Amino acid sequence: MSALFSGPVAVSFPAGQLAGLTLPGSVFGWRDIADAPLAAELRLALRLVLAGAEAARAPLRFIARPEMFTHGAARAWLDARLGGATHHVALTDGLALRPLAGLSNHLFFYPRGNPEADQALRSLLLRAPELLEQLDGQVNGALSLRIGTHEVQPDPSWLRFASTPVLETAMVAPLVLRSGNPARSAQLTAAEAVPPAAAPPRDRPLHYIPLSPAALDDAGFMAEIARLAQRAAIHAAAELPVLGLPPAAQPDSALADRLEAVFRPLVTPSRVFARAPSWTLRLATEPPTAAELLGGRITLHPGTAFWRLGEDGYAAAETVEVAGSGNLAPFRALLAEWLGFEPALRRPAREAGRLAVAIGALP
Repeated sequence: MSALFSGPVAVSFPAGQLAGLTLPGSVFGWRDIADAPLAAELRLALRLVLAGAEAARAPLRFIARPEMFTHGAARAWLDARLGGATHHVALTDGLALRPLAGLSNHLFFYPRGNPEADQALRSLLLRAPELLEQLDGQVNGALSLRIGTHEVQPDPSWLRFASTPVLETAMVAPLVLRSGNPARSAQLTAAEAVPPAAAPPRDRPLHYIPLSPAALDDAGFMAEIARLAQRAAIHAAAELPVLGLPPAAQPDSALADRLEAVFRPLVTPSRVFARAPSWTLRLATEPPTAAELLGGRITLHPGTAFWRLGEDGYAAAETVEVAGSGNLAPFRALLAEWLGFEPALRRPAREAGRLAVAIGALP
């Protein structure tokens, strides 16, 4: 159990993420935002912090605008309402980071896999590196920064879901692709979407690949996904690939829009796919259940929110692997710490466009 929840904990939000919400005040409870139309990645982070607090029976206090409470009467007012909190989790979208003096501050950069947010956080810390020095920890991260002659890397706190949470209505769709036409492909695929129980039964272990904006920007990774789709269409795969859709950009994002974001780097004039709907590769709005993952495989791009899946899903899978272009070592090390075992490193034979892959079997 993380020491982060050894007592009451304050949790702060980026101001821009609460625009348009009606809150009872600057300090509020979970019930005040439980049904709010928050972005999926922020809701996921909140659910994770809430799960950790519930497991430790640690009270939470939510703060809307931490930058308002730096000193004087305003800070005294805040302290009186934090219930004796000694830790502060600063949820950040990369645009701002507001530590609270006198508390143990922990960064939680929740939009993992969003290139724009990642660049915003890096730019922020390059402009104000002292912010990182004010942190005592970070949640599910390994962010570090060299300041002068020393390297600053706040200690990690590992938070996990016991079971994978459901954030939206689960839908699954067969792959329907039209070469060179991602918009049309997305419309046709969305029209075939059904609840998981209505999809054709699977006849082989699942291979689950959650996608993110960072994964979609990785040309080598998406080329491998395209080859996987082509093999699956002719039943050449021993597993049933399931592509997890990236988080919705807006709470009301249409399924076709989310599918088009996936198909844009996937569908090119030079790639030929089967024109008929193919259930031999599926796209899903929610991760598979632990029962569905039993004996299967999970592939994680370094730019994915690996904490999205619960411990039950990772325990059910036979293999977890990391795939992507570039240096996989930092993410592999982070994932090893979080999972609690050391994945082996395997690099396939050098071929044009092939990816480096780090594979580890779960104990």
